[in-house]
Amino acid sequence: MNEAEAKRPVSDAEAMRPVSGAAGKRSASGAASSWVRAGVILRSSAGIAAIERIRGGLVYFTLPGGRVEPGETAEEAAQREAYEELGVVVKLVGLVATVQFRENTQLYYLAEPVSGEFGTGAGEEMDSPADSPAGTYRAVWVPPGQPELKPAPIAAALSAGPDLDQLLATWLTQPPAFTE
Repeated sequence: MNEAEAKRPVSDAEAMRPVSGAAGKRSASGAASSWVRAGVILRSSAGIAAIERIRGGLVYFTLPGGRVEPGETAEEAAQREAYEELGVVVKLVGLVATVQFRENTQLYYLAEPVSGEFGTGAGEEMDSPADSPAGTYRAVWVPPGQPELKPAPIAAALSAGPDLDQLLATWLTQPPAFTE
């Protein structure tokens, strides 16, 4: 998916369609099980914004983001998810990476905070109890080299370079495509 495709609203049918190059697996009901996820890379002097997940006895961190809903663009979804999960209204600078994860496409945008208070996200998932199948969600700042940060290919690239600003500037001009 290119940047122009990411700006086009997603229809109900497309929200669950197989993505380009995907195997197109179907659920038991016959509906396509592939979807598009949009997220943000938000930086501060404290690190990179992440969601700490505790699920099934495991602790890991994900870049903020979630599924693109029918009728919204990937950019709109990234902004919505940043607000729901972090409590921060963000301005998107541009697409910086795509990740193909199983049959799903994930789009990540470099973001800058506009308003809000970090850690006050009130999305439905933020109230998930520890014993639920979804586990817990908590907004945190992590260092670029956080070992359990997902998606792993983005985390590895963020931690490998000595100049994170230069890396992200390069990604803005030519977003890399990763497979996880």
